[in-house]
Amino acid sequence: MLLFLNTGSLEDLNSISSLLIESLNTRSKGDNSLSCVGGVWIDQYSLTIKPSFKEVANTIYLAKAEVVYFQHKFEEVRAQVNTWAKEATNGLIDPILPPGSVNVATRFLLANTLYFKGVSETKFKKTLTKDSAFYLLDESYVKVPFMTITVDDPSCHCFKDFKGLRLPYKQCEDSQFRSWNLKQPI
Repeated sequence: MLLFLNTGSLEDLNSISSLLIESLNTRSKGDNSLSCVGGVWIDQYSLTIKPSFKEVANTIYLAKAEVVYFQHKFEEVRAQVNTWAKEATNGLIDPILPPGSVNVATRFLLANTLYFKGVSETKFKKTLTKDSAFYLLDESYVKVPFMTITVDDPSCHCFKDFKGLRLPYKQCEDSQFRSWNLKQPI
């Protein structure tokens, strides 16, 4: 894994990751904002968490690492994770875990959130915005406005198992934010 990530040691990886996460989570310039956080919740009765793991998760990766009681308080843990996600995404993700997703059989929960707000390089025309169905986890849907644009260059790429879409956003003025290279010191 270290070879794939082009780092010499776990300490190097942690150092680079720490700087990257700190930099990403402190970026907020004009209309651009980006934050990412992670968390792990481990069942008290089934698993143990090493203090060193918790320290690395908290201090280097700015992640939550907690021992919880899934077997007796799974609904409280679900509510706790939902509150964490809501706070981490400025209220935009609520809830992250629907009812029934955590139960007495849960032993380990890993969650990540990403909050991004940016200004598109291409202006969307209000006249092309149409209400369409946005499907929720429980397969119900809500009607929300979808923006539409037409672009001259091919921005959608179809592959065997997935589709990719290119949506360029205005760049932040900080060049370090735009181009990270793990080979170079940060």
